[in-house]
Amino acid sequence: MTFYQLYCDLCKDAGLTPSGAATAIGFNRATVTTWKNTGNTPKGELLSKISKFFDVPTDFLLGLPPFNCWDLINQNRSGFLHYVDTDPGILKLAWGYNFDDPDSIPTRDFISFLAEAIETARPTEEGDWDIKLRPLYQKEKKPTPEGERQQEEWTSSDSARRLKLLARHLDRIPEDTRNRLLTNFEDTIDTYLDAMGISREDG
Repeated sequence: MTFYQLYCDLCKDAGLTPSGAATAIGFNRATVTTWKNTGNTPKGELLSKISKFFDVPTDFLLGLPPFNCWDLINQNRSGFLHYVDTDPGILKLAWGYNFDDPDSIPTRDFISFLAEAIETARPTEEGDWDIKLRPLYQKEKKPTPEGERQQEEWTSSDSARRLKLLARHLDRIPEDTRNRLLTNFEDTIDTYLDAMGISREDG
C-alpha cells in the first residue's frame, strides 16, 4: 500500500479531500499528485505535520511494522483480532470500544490500538496471523507439572501492567463508566486498608 493510498484513506476518514487536507496542513496541493505519480513518501517536517494532523503515528505513514500489513488488517479486522491473544474485556476497558465489533471502532483509534498493542503481524500461508504482542498486552504462562497442559493466566506482575494500561486510557472511557471504575477502585483500596489496619494517611 503506497503512502498516497494511506493519505487518501486518512482524508476520507476525516471527511476531507486530499487537496483540502493539504491546504489545512499547509503544503502545496501539487505534492499530492506527485505522491500519486511517483509513489514517494514525505520525510522530515512534512511527515511529522501529517502525522500530527491526522493523529496517527509516523510508523503508520511509513508502513513500518505492524502497519506493513495495514490493508489486510483493515479489510478484515475481526479475522485479525481473532489471533490477538488478549482478553477482550481488558481491551474494552482500555480503549472504550467493543472489540467484538471492531469495524465500529474509528480508524484512527484502531490505528492507535495497533501501534500500542502489536509489535509485529505477519499473515501466514494458511490464512492465519502470526502476531507478536507488546509486553503490556501479553499473557504470561503459568508453570504446570510435566505432562499437563500449560495454562495461561494473568499473573500478579501482569496485574500491575493492566492497572497501568487502564490508568493510561481513562480518558478514552465514557465519563459515567470512568467515574464508576474510579469509585469502585477507591472503595477496594479503602477495604484493603481497613483490613490491614492502615489509614489512608499512613498508606
